[in-house]
Amino acid sequence: TILVGSGVYDGGFVVNKSVRIRGRCPGEVTVRGPAAFTPAHWGAAPMEALIHVDGAADVEVSGVTLNDGENEEGQRSVGIVATDAPNLTLVDLLIHNPGGAGLDLFECPGAQVSRVTVQDLTVRSGNNPFGQAGYGLRLTGSPATITRCLFLDNEGADIYAEASCIDLSFSHFEGRGGVINIAPMGVWLEGCDGGAGHRVQSCRFFNKMTHGVLARNSLVTVEDCRFEEGVTDYDDINGPALRAEDSEVTIRRNWFRENQLASVAVIRCTGIVEENRIEDTVGSDPSLSGGEGLLVSDCDPGPITVENNSLVGNRSSGIVVSSSFGTVRGNIVLDTMDPPTEQGRGAGINVVFGSDVAVEENRVEGSRYAGIRFAGAFGSARHNLVSGSLAAFDGHGGAGILLEKGAHLGGGVLGNFLVENTVAGFLSSQSHFTTLEGNLAMNTAASNGGCAWGAMIIGGSGAVTGNWFTANEGGGILISESIGPVNGNVIDANGSSKGPVAGIAIQDTDFGTVSVEGNTISGNRFAGVAIRASDFELVGNTISGQVEGDGGGMGIWIEGEGAGEIRRNLVRNNQAAGIGARDIPDLEIAGNLITGTRKGTIGDSDPLAPGIAAFRGAFVSTLYNQISANRGPGILFHDSAEGSVQFNSITGNDGAAIQVSDSEVDILDNTYTGNGTDDIQEADATGPSGVLGPWPICEPPTDGL
Repeated sequence: TILVGSGVYDGGFVVNKSVRIRGRCPGEVTVRGPAAFTPAHWGAAPMEALIHVDGAADVEVSGVTLNDGENEEGQRSVGIVATDAPNLTLVDLLIHNPGGAGLDLFECPGAQVSRVTVQDLTVRSGNNPFGQAGYGLRLTGSPATITRCLFLDNEGADIYAEASCIDLSFSHFEGRGGVINIAPMGVWLEGCDGGAGHRVQSCRFFNKMTHGVLARNSLVTVEDCRFEEGVTDYDDINGPALRAEDSEVTIRRNWFRENQLASVAVIRCTGIVEENRIEDTVGSDPSLSGGEGLLVSDCDPGPITVENNSLVGNRSSGIVVSSSFGTVRGNIVLDTMDPPTEQGRGAGINVVFGSDVAVEENRVEGSRYAGIRFAGAFGSARHNLVSGSLAAFDGHGGAGILLEKGAHLGGGVLGNFLVENTVAGFLSSQSHFTTLEGNLAMNTAASNGGCAWGAMIIGGSGAVTGNWFTANEGGGILISESIGPVNGNVIDANGSSKGPVAGIAIQDTDFGTVSVEGNTISGNRFAGVAIRASDFELVGNTISGQVEGDGGGMGIWIEGEGAGEIRRNLVRNNQAAGIGARDIPDLEIAGNLITGTRKGTIGDSDPLAPGIAAFRGAFVSTLYNQISANRGPGILFHDSAEGSVQFNSITGNDGAAIQVSDSEVDILDNTYTGNGTDDIQEADATGPSGVLGPWPICEPPTDGL
């Protein structure tokens, strides 16, 4: 043991035996003035060091300051170089202003580094001793325990570990130098897959450039750390506060705040990201690109589990999963792209580009463009709460759950609570889902395009089963150019906004029959079911109490080219018409109970209230219906409508049993009782003068995000 008293000592000495060098304390003992050495692991390039530990085990250096402040430009110097020195102990050191690295350990397994400060490391002009110039602590083949260290204002990485599994804890990394093409990051970890791997615990990374932690080809755990105000590199390319590549990761209980480009990037990895708080990530400077809270990319086969994290106020998206497999579960994602951001589009959870991800049990609120988005991806969305999604600053989007660009959710969209979103609670555009089932979509607000549906299905397919759509400003469900059954839903009190909305609207579906069966449809504005230019079946629905809005209030309204059947429905207490049809060439209405229609208008018609109404261009066959207690005629044919009325029971209507105006109708074997006129009446009626559809759709844009 060599005890070193107070004073300033000339450095440049070699330690080649087991010895403990203990200074009184770093404030009292300074070593300066390096000597030249030529370690083999530097490629036989000469360098300088204050202390060179060469081939000795169990060496300790403690309690001194290593100050290289007089090193001239172009020189390469290190505070301590250790080669082939197992069980090296470095404690209570202050390393100030070295001109290349603070500490360099080569083949020093079992190293202990504690209470070491490396400050103001400066990369001199032309100085690039390691390929990546300048390290606070460089480890090569030197597994080490590092604790309670401080790295301040260094150029280059504070710690670089290659083939050296480290256990790093309770250390602080702050500030950065300013040399172009140098990455002044915090900790750079390469190539560790043995034992417990790399462990980074309870550290703080503040104001670092490029990365706080970069881990590659490793088994790595990062937990209970803080990453704050990290920025991108000089090329505006790299910048996630924590980046892991080709590794098995555990990222747990960390706090990421006000970082640039992304807070966490996990690339070609497996593992788990859990219980972290990621907030206020911003775009890079100056391009303003990125801003994701968490980016998971190319984790195929993965999987990656993202669980129980909080992501608040991030720009671009809260979570992005690209070309990866995994699960996103139990996260809270709030205010993605919240003002004052004034450009771009974001999503709370954004699953894209061939990913296969289960998105489950998340709470996503206040996202811009979409709460949960699948684009060109696979997976499922189950039991999420998605609320308050807003249109982006360019006016597009706002859906709670959005499927677009060929997304395919084989696992379905099940049991989600979609409330107070914009455009739609659920919007599927040119995509497929096996089932939309057991969801509640309510209080959707209108977008600039006038859409405000509980669900919009545009140009794709999927079964809509057992959902509740209520109090949406537009309508309950819009199906446009799509196929798929709509069965067993409750659709009520939709349509507070203007326009011809409905509980269910179906339009422009000419390549298959849409089945609407067993739904309860009540209190919707304009129509319970409205169908335009489509093939359909309406079977066994209860359609009651629709209300007037810009006219209307019908139970069922059909228009345009197509063919359909309306069978065994209960249609009661609607307004203007129980069932109305215009311009449809083939419609069969059979076995329905149609009752209690109240007076109202359709478009610019006079007030009317028939049980069944056929208008211009419609060919309607009515069979075995019970039509009773309507405030107008039982059946109305008007303005060149055609069809047949056979075997119907028409009772207790205020108007005629059958009213015909300028139409050709075959009437056979009907029963009339207690109507205003128990017969066929030829009398004029004013029907709608124009086609009421199409219903506007608000598809996602083809560019951006």
